[in-house]
Amino acid sequence: MRLSVWKKIKSEKRNKTGGLLILLLVILVCYGLRPVIQRTSEQTLETPCANPVFIEVTGDIRFPGVYTFCHRPVMQELLKRVGKSGSDLHGPNSFKIKTFHSGHKIFLRDGGQRSIVSVMEMSAYSKMTLGLPISLNRENEVGLTALPGIGSFLAHAIVRERQNRGGFKSLDELRDIKGIGEKILEKIRPFLVV
Repeated sequence: MRLSVWKKIKSEKRNKTGGLLILLLVILVCYGLRPVIQRTSEQTLETPCANPVFIEVTGDIRFPGVYTFCHRPVMQELLKRVGKSGSDLHGPNSFKIKTFHSGHKIFLRDGGQRSIVSVMEMSAYSKMTLGLPISLNRENEVGLTALPGIGSFLAHAIVRERQNRGGFKSLDELRDIKGIGEKILEKIRPFLVV
C-alpha cells in the first residue's frame, strides 16, 4: 500500500514540475517577443496613409526590415524609427536634407565612432511584393525576372534591346522584342515604369 502512495506523490510532483516549466517557457517567449509586438503595435496604431512610402533598412540595427512612412522621410526620421542616433553619420550625401522615396534600401553599418550609410534600391522582388513599380531602364536581368511571364531569356532580350536603344522611352516599345506580345505586355505593364 505504501508503495502506491509513494508513486502517486512522485507522479503529482512530476506533473507540477512539468507545468511550472511550461509556464516558465511561455513567460520567456512572451518576454522575448515583447519588442516585436510593441514595434508592430506602434506601426498599426498609425493612421493609414493614402500613399505609403516603403523603405528597407538593413545592417547594424536591432530590427532590420521594411518601414512605412506617410511621407518621404529625411534621414533623421528614419534613424529615429530604427532606434539609431543621427549625430554620428558618415556617408556620401548630406543626410540632413535628403528625403527618401519608396523603394530605397538603406544600409547602416557601425564603423567605430561613426556610422556608415549606403543608399541603394530595393530588389525587384521586394518591390513587387510591396506593389512598387520596377524601373524598366534601370533594373538588371535578374530583377526583370520578377515580372510575371518574364524568364531569363526575355529578361536578357529586354536588357539587350535597352542597350541598343539607349533606354526605353515608353513601355509600348517592349512589343518590338521577340516573345513579348500584347498579352505579356498587358500582364507586366502595371509593374513597370520607364
